[in-house]
Amino acid sequence: MYPNNQLPPPGRARRTYSCEFKAQLVAACRIPGMSVASVARNHGINHNILHRWLRELPDPASDRLPQTTHKAVPAFIELPITESIAPAVVTADNVHIEIQRGDLSVKLRWPTAAPPPCTQWLLELLR
Repeated sequence: MYPNNQLPPPGRARRTYSCEFKAQLVAACRIPGMSVASVARNHGINHNILHRWLRELPDPASDRLPQTTHKAVPAFIELPITESIAPAVVTADNVHIEIQRGDLSVKLRWPTAAPPPCTQWLLELLR
């Protein structure tokens, strides 16, 4: 407690704020991206007080919004395709592959006309 029967220092009186000041800070907090804590810190008040004011003071934007909200149900929307999409055309005669695995370095050229044997060869090499 307090040694030598000293009384605690007198406490601060409870601060009062005007309605205009409260409305100004609440409006600042309702700006998109504005932090309640930063507004409170910049004005030297506790953020809990500002949160209480946000609950107590009505939001004027809520009067403009409809009271009932409908959840959007996801649905498939079929869109017509106006242009035909051509498949990708491979113009190269060979596939070029470079593999580095540890000390092993392999450069490979394989004909594009025979991809399955290339895949099998690579699988055997990498085992």
